[in-house]
Amino acid sequence: RLLPLSETPNSASLRTRSEQVIMKRNSESGSNLMKNEGIVHVKQTDEVAMGCGFGRCQPGCLRIFAHPIVFMIVLNSYCLVEGTIVSGLGSVVLSSLETRYKFSSIQLGMLSSTFDLTVLVTVVFISYFGGNSHKPRWLGAGVFIQGLGALLFASPQFIAGHYDIGKDANLSFEACQDASDFSPDCDESSNVYFVFILGNILVGIGAAPLFTIGTSYIDDIIHPKHAPIWIGIFYTVAVVGPAFGFGLGGAFLTVYVDPWRDTILEETDPGWVGAWWLGFVLCGGLSILMSFLFFMFPEKYANSELIQRERIKLASVQRNKKVKKEDLNIQFHITELPKQISHLLARMPFLFVTLTASLQGLIISG
Repeated sequence: RLLPLSETPNSASLRTRSEQVIMKRNSESGSNLMKNEGIVHVKQTDEVAMGCGFGRCQPGCLRIFAHPIVFMIVLNSYCLVEGTIVSGLGSVVLSSLETRYKFSSIQLGMLSSTFDLTVLVTVVFISYFGGNSHKPRWLGAGVFIQGLGALLFASPQFIAGHYDIGKDANLSFEACQDASDFSPDCDESSNVYFVFILGNILVGIGAAPLFTIGTSYIDDIIHPKHAPIWIGIFYTVAVVGPAFGFGLGGAFLTVYVDPWRDTILEETDPGWVGAWWLGFVLCGGLSILMSFLFFMFPEKYANSELIQRERIKLASVQRNKKVKKEDLNIQFHITELPKQISHLLARMPFLFVTLTASLQGLIISG
């Protein structure tokens, strides 16, 4: 008598083998995927958590860094501190620096533009090398350099001596240009000016990977359907940062520049100089502490392949043709960078969006 397939002796073993194969594939892919709050989350396995940690130190308690929301919190904190330093504190303290160190308007203008020029020169190379390697580590290195730059920017307060209104009352930029009235304090102001320049350069290098590598990594770990929401939150924090910096800098300027010394000056006096350096010390310290958190994040998440497949499907629908994986991962040698930039500038939508952003920055910050 022929038995049905479901009753054959080998059917159970075949079913068992099939289930074992499926379970093995699921374990190798890394996880069970769940959707929650617009992000594809992963129930972490030991394989996924292996990339979480500092170097070879990868204890199980660091698995929390394999969670996309944790990365978004740390990245937004980086963005908030960067906006506070550059557009907030950097603008508020200019008048105090002019009074304290007798800088001219031209010197202050060059000091303000140093950050933008540094980003302009370095951002392309940082984006190229950082985009093809461990992105969180590049972000960690960036925020660490930003912290060093902020601390260096505040260092003249400690290396140039205390503020003496009686000594500095008759000292001006014009007097320093006159050789007959040259004072040793003029040379001191000239030396600290280059310290300010170098500090701003380091802040510019540290801020360069934020909006390039940071946005790229968001695309790598967030589902394409929900990535615009999180990128929008990211750029909203970028707007809040300068506002927070203005408020913080204004509050610190009500404190005397040398808090440990008594003074008869009041805030309404022309010679008053507030504690312009406090905000930079605070943000510099936070940046350095924050940098170690970025080194804890893995290079890729367990759901990175799933997200990439979703990006391919979405691109295929938008372009109305089949898109291959290689089409989204364009690799080129650095010698081809000028050619790639020229192709990018030939795309009208990108060009007009870039010009709009530039004009917006010119009106708001320029």
